Amino acid sequence: RGAMLSGWDAQRECSNANAIAFDAADIFDSEENIFGGIRPISDMDQYQATLWTAALVIASGGPLSHAFKKVIGGDYSLLPPVEKWSYEDKLGISGWILNRRLLVGNASLLKNHNVETPGLEKIESIMKDGCFPLFLAVDGKAAAVIIVSYPENMLVSKAIRSIEKDNLSLLVRTNDPYITDALISEKLRISQSAVKVLSSVSGEVLHDYEKCTTTASDALLMHNGNPLSFLHAINSALSLGSVKHILNVFQICAMGIGLALVGAVKGYKVKIIMPD
Repeated sequence: RGAMLSGWDAQRECSNANAIAFDAADIFDSEENIFGGIRPISDMDQYQATLWTAALVIASGGPLSHAFKKVIGGDYSLLPPVEKWSYEDKLGISGWILNRRLLVGNASLLKNHNVETPGLEKIESIMKDGCFPLFLAVDGKAAAVIIVSYPENMLVSKAIRSIEKDNLSLLVRTNDPYITDALISEKLRISQSAVKVLSSVSGEVLHDYEKCTTTASDALLMHNGNPLSFLHAINSALSLGSVKHILNVFQICAMGIGLALVGAVKGYKVKIIMPD
């Protein structure tokens, strides 16, 4: 499965952990269609609104970035250059494209920047159950709304549920306003108390840590970089911990049986008859 545990030291290292950290993009299924429709609000056409939203979302990363990459067919030359961007906790992304101020996020982000939020009648015809409105605002005016969803990655969620049974918490880094403790808990079907969505500051610390390299390190747990491979390695290490306890019990029982046999042999008198 693309992972390796080098021995019992690796198992002990994993057993001593109390949390695993993930990027939200690795939790949801990037192959599923996440778009439920787009509705221009101003005079910006649908094509331009999609490209500008894609530019900002892809630059910041997150669970929607893979879907937007598929929309542009991997042709980044279609995207306008993002000059700078920042994530506002639980609100969305703000940035600059071609000297124009862009906002991509929920209605609270627009309200926080004094942008008039379009009424529900503007989007109710394209809203669906389990979907969320992602607003685009340009230069202080709402420009478009894109309906998005967050489909579950069945394999990843199953592996995370197995880890939750061993009391490991899930730390999630995101730049998406709709990724909350409650949403992840619902999608993965795990306890909300086992999930913590990191703040933007904590998320950047984790991101910087991921980019760090070392000249040498003990080879304990290794994987191919795939999140599912990593989860399989953690699950295997935790399972080995349970097996080790069972083996210890068997070993103690075997030692007891061995001692009993030695005692029985010592207490048994043997008569040896030798030939003349």
